[in-house]
Amino acid sequence: MKRTFHYVFANFEKVCDILDTAAHCSQKCERSEQTKFWQFTTFYRQTKFWQFTTFYRVHCVNYEEEIEQHLKCLSNAAIDVDSVCKDKCSHVDKLEPGMDKEERVARACKAVECSTVCYFHEFAGDCPKAKDLLVRINLDQINEVALSIHPKQHELMSHECKHIHDLDYMKAAMLASFDQFD
Repeated sequence: MKRTFHYVFANFEKVCDILDTAAHCSQKCERSEQTKFWQFTTFYRQTKFWQFTTFYRVHCVNYEEEIEQHLKCLSNAAIDVDSVCKDKCSHVDKLEPGMDKEERVARACKAVECSTVCYFHEFAGDCPKAKDLLVRINLDQINEVALSIHPKQHELMSHECKHIHDLDYMKAAMLASFDQFD
């Protein structure tokens, strides 16, 4: 599967079917392996697998029917949205020589914030009827990640990383970004 919204929305049913099959397949595994399939990892240990299982739960289970109502618009918008947000946010996570681990992680968190806000703004701008759904999807994803973080780990995070796990902050960032350009 390609990791672009254009691919996902253009092939939404196929993507959800693949992920559904994987979820059912995991049920045949031992309990410890099932836990690994469904378990969240923290931002610092993000994997492609985590991204796909979160996508599956949020998009293909929780909001599938609502997304399908806006799928044509989202699919058409995604053609440009992927490149627009890649261009807008690619500079944010650039690493410089000599950066320590904390600086690299803070940059990665800032890049996640940039991408989240950009994708929301671009999709909501092109598909205004999907705006409320897009807010809920993003907040659910943020909440799932935030719930997976141990409080002690949260205390140690940079403010950039705390921001992307803060529902109020991210909602305000998304809506301010959207309102600013309208």
